[in-house]
Amino acid sequence: MAENVTIPLTSGELGFLWESYHCETMFLCTFQYFKTVADDNDLHKNLQSGIEITESNIQAIKEVFIKEKLPIPGAFDEHDVNLNTPKLYSDQTINYLLKEMSETRFEIYSKYLKMTSRLDIRALCNQFITDYNRFCHQVTETLLNKGLYVRAPQIPYPDDVDFVKNKSYLTGWFGERRPVEANQLAHISLNIQRNTLLKTMLIGFIQTVESDKIRDLLEVGKVMSDKMLESLHLFLKDADLQAPIQSGLSVMKSTKAPFSDRFVLEFLLNITHCAISVYGESLALSKRRDLFVFYEKSITGTTLYANQIANLLIELGYLEQPPIATDYEDLANKRD
Repeated sequence: MAENVTIPLTSGELGFLWESYHCETMFLCTFQYFKTVADDNDLHKNLQSGIEITESNIQAIKEVFIKEKLPIPGAFDEHDVNLNTPKLYSDQTINYLLKEMSETRFEIYSKYLKMTSRLDIRALCNQFITDYNRFCHQVTETLLNKGLYVRAPQIPYPDDVDFVKNKSYLTGWFGERRPVEANQLAHISLNIQRNTLLKTMLIGFIQTVESDKIRDLLEVGKVMSDKMLESLHLFLKDADLQAPIQSGLSVMKSTKAPFSDRFVLEFLLNITHCAISVYGESLALSKRRDLFVFYEKSITGTTLYANQIANLLIELGYLEQPPIATDYEDLANKRD
């Protein structure tokens, strides 16, 4: 281990550390606020676990930055969260959000592991994966115990092994439609849950942000979620299946902002980037042509929306510059 510490960080490792520091500080602000307003005891325990994980991860990443003599990112701190504001979301909403947050970080850190080679950084990444896997299980168990966990639609077990005999298996625009497959149903279900939760979060942000420009962009996101939900519900209706709906999602009447405008905009950008990744996974499983085209268009539309968010972050001076490669042409021009 000691011999590897002196090896310079690769771009993948540097990117992992920088992005993780930003996200962990964002999560810490979120957990701290929710803990001050949550009423449920089990939710309190889960939020305390989340705080302990993020504080430990932030410290571990900070130590690497110090050891490598790198500037510590500005990221998010106590200035981005107001712990004295009233409750904005129901406990059920917070529970579902914790599940989504823990699952997202577990998946992202699993992907980052493939981009790390230095043993101390791999150990750090593995620890993050372990922590969020445990946290995700803890949150899921709470949802199950409270009868809040939303399951994907059930379908009959197959009677025997079968093989596709005709190309109508791929149809979806014309002709007889092939029933939606199990994996496709699971992804439709998850995308309905994610968009329903996102819409709830957006409603709360819309009524509390200070900037009119950010509010307008949040409204655009809410309309996009509505359209996405409408389309996803139609796919289930076509299969004569009921949509899975979370119980108790709601927004309180408070108009006091618990988070800074910069926090809200970056939170939205992170959610949007995750949505692009999720739609990509759904597209990969979509053998039906209509589903394939639907997810393809969803990725395009969501990518354009992410670009709008990034542009506004830049316009407002909120977007912190991540580590970048040297622009040698620009460096040469500065000498002239």
